[in-house]
This record gives sequence, structure tokens and C-alpha cells, in this order.
Amino acid sequence: GWKNGDKRSLAAAPGFFNGQGFLFVSINYRLLPSGKHPNNVADVACAIAWVHEHIAQYGGDPSQLFLYGHSAGAHLVALVATDERHLKAAGKSLVVLKAVIPLDTNAYDIPKLTEDKGDGNIYTAAFGPDPTVQKDASPLAHVVPGKGIPPMLVFHSNTGTGSRNEQGNAFVAALKAAGVDTELIPSVKQDHGQINRQFGTPGDMVTEAAMKFIKRYRTGAKILEPSSSNPAPDKKASS
Repeated sequence: GWKNGDKRSLAAAPGFFNGQGFLFVSINYRLLPSGKHPNNVADVACAIAWVHEHIAQYGGDPSQLFLYGHSAGAHLVALVATDERHLKAAGKSLVVLKAVIPLDTNAYDIPKLTEDKGDGNIYTAAFGPDPTVQKDASPLAHVVPGKGIPPMLVFHSNTGTGSRNEQGNAFVAALKAAGVDTELIPSVKQDHGQINRQFGTPGDMVTEAAMKFIKRYRTGAKILEPSSSNPAPDKKASS
């Protein structure tokens, strides 16, 4: 909901990606009310810029930067990857992103989601009543050809499936029309929480699809095969 969460609240993903030969960086952004659009997405852009500038100091390759986020984070990674102004303000461009994975958000077209004017609309609460602001915060509104939008793999869970499917399909259709390599994959057996908690666990369909997608775009480095002798990290080690 753009109003709670913390980068230390991690499940299996860090240990999984470390085991695949990646460095894993978890980022925070300002939460509501101080994180009102565009402050939250600006924070994401600044974090990306920092990683691009400094990850080599930790043994990482700044030319191999993949981005994913869940829920509100999925909205923000989709937005930072389609509205180039945010990375530009941080001194970077969309070219620093190899590919992006939005993991289960409904918020691609926010004006559509605020048509329900009733109390309790989380999108109106997060972005306010101004249609101009709502559109500016919508990833779909920024999809145009020729700006270098990175490839995207879009997932949605079985939570609110009708709306998520409609929003995700519209976003992916716009990306394809703009010449962006993209795909929408529904995870019908997982709810909104499960699709995140189970990411990076053995046999998870979302994880397998994501790694296949990442391998397609990762260049200049070999992804290490996971070793069965490596114990699964505990939650404390992962975070």
C-alpha cells in the first residue's frame, strides 16, 4: 500500500540469488505520507544510481543490473523503468537496467483503479484525487516506443485476479506495441503474499520463469549452478 514495509523483511530471495552467483541488494523508499508520489519512485531511482556507481566495490558488475519488486514495489520498479525522468534526475538512464520483474501489482493504470470513489480505495489514498497525479504515477502512461524501456516479465497472483489480469494485460500489450520484449505470467496457485514469500524456493514456478528470463539477458558472466552442498541460509542470514 506504499505505506508500510522494510527492506529487512526478506524471505528466500537473497539466499537464492546469492546461490546463483548474484549480489542481492534490498532497497527502501520513503513511505506515506512523506513518500507521496513522486518521492517514493525518486528514492528507488536514487538507490539504483547508487548501486550502479558502487556495486563494483562489492564484486558486482554494474552492467548486469536486474530489478524486481513486489506489490507497491512492483509498481515502483515498473514506473522507474518506464518514466525515464526519475533515473535522469539521479544521473542515470534506462540503459542501466538489463531487465525488470514486477511481481504482483495492480497499479499500472491508477486512474482506472480510482474510478471507485468509495471510502477505502487504497489507490486514491496513496495517490490522491488529482487525475494528473494519478496518470503521472501510472507506468502504463509512460510507455512509448524509442525510449529504451528494458525487457519486463510481469507476474500476477490469484488475488483480485480479474483486475490484476486486466491491468497486467493492458500494460504488457502497451509494452509490446512499443517494441519492448515482455510477457505476462499469472500464478494462479499463489495469493498476493505467497507469490513473494515463495520466490526463490525449490520448485516455485515464478522463480523458474524469472531465472529463465534473467538468463536470456544476462551477458558477460556465467550464472553459477546451485550447489546441493550449500545449506539454505536462515532468515537472519538472508536479511
